[in-house]
Amino acid sequence: MTSEREGLIKVPRAGNGKKVVMGKRLQPMTADEVAAKRARLETALSDARCRRDESARLLERSVGRLVGERDGDRRKMAVQMADEITARHIAGLHAYNEIRDLAKALLAKCTDLAGERIAETNARFDAPES
Repeated sequence: MTSEREGLIKVPRAGNGKKVVMGKRLQPMTADEVAAKRARLETALSDARCRRDESARLLERSVGRLVGERDGDRRKMAVQMADEITARHIAGLHAYNEIRDLAKALLAKCTDLAGERIAETNARFDAPES
């Protein structure tokens, strides 16, 4: 089923295999291409979560190793390890935020072109609301 919007050609709904018009400057994408892009974004998010979990495990092991060392050295090493883990975590957050922002921009463009509410577009693409 398609919907019409002033100044644009008919915009097919996702899932029918037809080209989804993304605007004059963007290349048209099929619903399969949108699904593939979403899968890539979900994979990148999953990888970022794995890196975060790995950092947490590393911190737990590192703190365990520090037990029994001199207090001054232990504090310095703990601060250094915490700084390294924090830096990795922040880099992962930056990557996640970039991916999330791109996904939201794509959904906003689809919402605008289809002339519907954001909640409807999120439901159509099975996207979370936040």
